Amino acid sequence: MNDTIDRIGDLETRWTQNIKSKQFYPEIIKWEESCDVPRREYTEHCYTLALWKKNKEEWYLEFVGNRPFDIEIEYEDMWMLMKKTQDMLDCYVEEDDENDVDYHDWNHYGRWKIENKAESLEKTMSEEVMNDVVTDERIREIVRDEMRAVKRNEDKPF
Repeated sequence: MNDTIDRIGDLETRWTQNIKSKQFYPEIIKWEESCDVPRREYTEHCYTLALWKKNKEEWYLEFVGNRPFDIEIEYEDMWMLMKKTQDMLDCYVEEDDENDVDYHDWNHYGRWKIENKAESLEKTMSEEVMNDVVTDERIREIVRDEMRAVKRNEDKPF
């Protein structure tokens, strides 16, 4: 599954998982290409520039040392990624506050995945409708798949 929230050039915002706590959080990474001279192969690698942490009230952004200032990046691109992701997280927190969801029960990664899947499904459906390929059987198949997904996740907090 692709956990990329957005990518502009060589900067990307994505969800990642803490190895110890198993909690998901967004981070901004920078992709770079390097050459393995003996093998004459180019490989792409990335490293974290900043990540979001949460407390009882909000998500907040924390830089990894001085990385964003010590390397060459497009600051306008970084600002756009930071703003888009912070706006998304603020919206999730606001909705959870309105529904009295305790911050220990926040599952913003899960919500993002569902929204992303729904957006993808809507796009697929729109393309099929435009191409006149939506049959009754296709609609039943989509509904069946979605019902299975809901059933698999029904015991997990939202």
